[in-house]
Amino acid sequence: MAPATPHFRKRKYDAFVSYAHADAPLARRIVHWLKNIAGLKIWFDEDELGPGQPIVQSLLDELDNCRGAVILATENAGKSDHVFAEFNHARETMSREPDFSLIIITPDVKSLPTPFKTASGISCTELNGSGWLSLIDAAKVLSSVAGFTSRPTLVHQELFVSRSENAGEREHADIVCKEFVAAEFGLVTDIITAGDWRNRVNRLMSEVHGHLVILPPREIAKQQCYLEEVRMSAQFGLPIFVCAHPNAQIPDELSGSEYFVKWDGIGECWDLEEVIRRFQRGLRTKTEPAEVFLACQYRERRERNELLRAVIERATSRFCRIGSDHHVYRPELTGELIQQVLSARLVIADVASEVDADGLPLVNLNTCIETGIAIGANREHIVLVRGSEDTKGKTDALPFMLRNCQILYYEDDIELLGKLHRALTPFRRRLVTC
Repeated sequence: MAPATPHFRKRKYDAFVSYAHADAPLARRIVHWLKNIAGLKIWFDEDELGPGQPIVQSLLDELDNCRGAVILATENAGKSDHVFAEFNHARETMSREPDFSLIIITPDVKSLPTPFKTASGISCTELNGSGWLSLIDAAKVLSSVAGFTSRPTLVHQELFVSRSENAGEREHADIVCKEFVAAEFGLVTDIITAGDWRNRVNRLMSEVHGHLVILPPREIAKQQCYLEEVRMSAQFGLPIFVCAHPNAQIPDELSGSEYFVKWDGIGECWDLEEVIRRFQRGLRTKTEPAEVFLACQYRERRERNELLRAVIERATSRFCRIGSDHHVYRPELTGELIQQVLSARLVIADVASEVDADGLPLVNLNTCIETGIAIGANREHIVLVRGSEDTKGKTDALPFMLRNCQILYYEDDIELLGKLHRALTPFRRRLVTC
C-alpha cells in the first residue's frame, strides 16, 4: 500500500529531479547547484533511493513528498518510460496543488522530445551552448524550485496572515484575503518550508503593521497553531483582525477580539467593511522600512545587477534599492545613498565582482564604503566576494574591516546566485496575492 501523501506544507523536499540515467552527469550538476550551493532540499535518487525498492512506484511515492519537480527533457528522457511517468504524475499534482512547481530543462526548446511537447503552460528553460544554464535561465530554475512569489508592490500597510492552505479550507481563506487586498493591504506569510519557522515568523511580525487570522471550520483542538501565532504577534503589540468561518470553533482568546467577524465567504457580510476601517485606524506604526540595499559595482553590470535585484525582491518580497537607480549626479546624492543604507533592513554587498590575474578579488571602493556604513549602523549584511575561498580574504585587496564578516566567495555568477539564495533564506517571506 502506497504511503499517504503528506500535506503540502509538510512535504520534505523542495523538488524532485527526474532524468534518464544516461544524463546522470547533468543531473548531478543541477542537483549540486540547487542542493549544495543554493541550500534547497532536493530529492535525487542517487542520494535517497534505497536498495531493493520497486523503482517506478517508489519514485512516484517520493514525488508526492516534494513541492515541485525538475524534468530533464533530453533525447534520452524522451525514450524513458519512468521519466514520462514522473512527468505525468507531476502534471497531475500541479493540477491539484496550485503551489506545486514544475519546470522543464532541455537542450533545445524547439526540439522537445515528443512526450514533453504537450507541456503547454509549463515553465521551460534551455541549456546554453556549453551544456549549462545561462544566468537568466538559472534564475528562472531557482525561482521555480524555491517557490518565489511576485515582486513587491507599493502598499501602505502590511499584515501577517495566519491561514489554512488545506484543500477544502484554502478557498475560504482566499476569499477573505481578496477582501483585504482590495482594501490595499499587503499580505505576507511564512514561506512553505521546514526549518526554524518561529524565528522567521518573529522576524516577519517585527516588520508588519497588524495580524490577520482566518479561522477555518475546525474544532478548537485543531486551532492551536493559530493561537501560537497570535501569542507571538502579541509580543510586538500587533492589533489582530479575526475572520472566522461560521462553522469554526472559536478559542476564548480570540472570541473577544476588538476586530472580529464571522463570514463564510459566500454571502454578504455587512460588518466586514466597517470593521476593516476601524482596524486600519488601530494599526501599529512601523518604525523601520523592510527594504534591502544592494551595494555593488554599477558600471557595465546593469543587466546582471537588475537580475540580482529581481531575485532578491522575489525571494524576500521587499523592495531592493541599488545606487545606480540614480542616473544623474546631484550634490545631495551621497546623503541620500547613505540614508538608504542606514534605513535598510538588510544590506547585500558584492564588494568584488572581478578577480586579478592571480585570482585575487578586485575590490570596488564605493561598495566597501557602503558596506562599512552598514556595519557601523549595525545593519544585517551579507558580503559577497568573487574569487577562491582558499584566499580566506587574507589579501591586501580586501579591507581589514571586512575580514571579521562572514564572506561568501563565488567563482562565477551562477554560483553567486545560488549562494545569495542560501544567504537570503532567513529573510524570505511570501506575498499572498490571491
